[in-house]
Amino acid sequence: MSEPDSATPAGPVVARYGAYYRNMRYIMVTLIVAFGVWFGYDGFYGYPEHNRKYDEIAARQQAAIDANDDTARATAAEELRKHGARKTDTDIALQKILCFVLPPLGLLYLGFILYRSRGEYRLADGVLHPPGHPPVPLSEITGIDDALWDRKGISVITYAAPGGATGRITLDDFIYEAKPIREIHKAVKHHLHPDAPEPAEEPRDQPLDGGSTSVTSE
Repeated sequence: MSEPDSATPAGPVVARYGAYYRNMRYIMVTLIVAFGVWFGYDGFYGYPEHNRKYDEIAARQQAAIDANDDTARATAAEELRKHGARKTDTDIALQKILCFVLPPLGLLYLGFILYRSRGEYRLADGVLHPPGHPPVPLSEITGIDDALWDRKGISVITYAAPGGATGRITLDDFIYEAKPIREIHKAVKHHLHPDAPEPAEEPRDQPLDGGSTSVTSE
């Protein structure tokens, strides 16, 4: 009995979104929205309240000057120094603008993140099912560009369907789970170059995302 091909997965290989990729960007989205809320607080309450207290202290200082009360004047001057300069109308307007811009920007970025890592890559029975593309049998794959594979874990696969439709599929072992993406990449490489020697180890020195292989059997 012949040995099974080590480059061909025994069962379906499924690569879902990379947990590290999404989690880090969730943090970024949270920070963007939080900064927007923070700026809004300053623009609508914090800065106006700061100016109100500044004007109150400045009025007491002027009253002390008018009354020739050096002690009260010095006390008010020290309070103003500690309180900080008065916020300008431009300062307040900028805070309000950031309040209205940053939260929507954060939500748009969240949508981009979810779209970019949507769905899953699935290789089963010699057919690759990538998000955003029709199922692609390995026999329809015409080439693979590994210019960025060793450095960034990105590979671009080209395919041509019988009806003449062509497309490009990007494998990214950062946006999607690394280990199954590498398994899919290995299978595609083996299909295109069956006589090429297998690499001794994975080409990119990167921790595997999530520790899950997502390789299942049916």
